[in-house]
Amino acid sequence: EAIREIASERGQRLSELQLAPSFVVGVAKLAAEGKIGANKETTKTLINSALGGNATQPVEPEIMAESLGLIQTTDVGAIDAAIDAMIASNPKSLQDYQGGKQAALGSLVGMTMKLGKGLNARTVQERLKERLK
Repeated sequence: EAIREIASERGQRLSELQLAPSFVVGVAKLAAEGKIGANKETTKTLINSALGGNATQPVEPEIMAESLGLIQTTDVGAIDAAIDAMIASNPKSLQDYQGGKQAALGSLVGMTMKLGKGLNARTVQERLKERLK
C-alpha cells in the first residue's frame, strides 16, 4: 500500500518507480523481524529515501534504516528502564490497568514508547504485561 501511495504522490505508475524488488523484500523482512516498525510511515520513509538517493550502488534496507534512525531496539534493559520511568510518572493509568481496564494497556505502551526512542512496540507490550502481572 505504501508503494502505491508513493507512486500516486509522484504521479507515476508502480512500474515507473525503479524500485528493486529485492529492496521491497528487504523492507518487508525487516518489518517481519521487528527491526523496524511495521507501519506505512516507516515503509514510506525507507522507500522514499531509496528512490531519492544518489547512491551508485543499491543500498541494503537495513543499512538505510540504521542511517535514518528507524531500527527498533528489543534491548530488554532499555525497555525496562523506559517502563520504570513510565510507571513512576503515570500512576493513574497503571491503576486503571491493574483495576481491570485492559484498554489502558495501549496507553501504557504508548507512554513507554514516547519515553524510549526506537523501542519495539511488541516487546514493550510483552514486557509490560509480564511486569504488571
